[in-house]
Amino acid sequence: MLKRLLIINSPDCLDPAKDEEYNAIVDKYTVKKMIEDGYIRLNPKIARGTHEEIKSYIIITQDNFSQNKKST
Repeated sequence: MLKRLLIINSPDCLDPAKDEEYNAIVDKYTVKKMIEDGYIRLNPKIARGTHEEIKSYIIITQDNFSQNKKST
């Protein structure tokens, strides 16, 4: 479902009536191909060109991690 939300940029992307049509599109994409086509970006900022095709974005952020004090 997450791949479908990223790749199919339309309001009906989760519509069960379009399962076969959309699954055929989504199944062609591996994680590697999604990275190559710009659906997944591993750098911290998303560069958007002025004429870039509109795509869906999910931004995942992380806080600084520190070790917790162990209690006995």
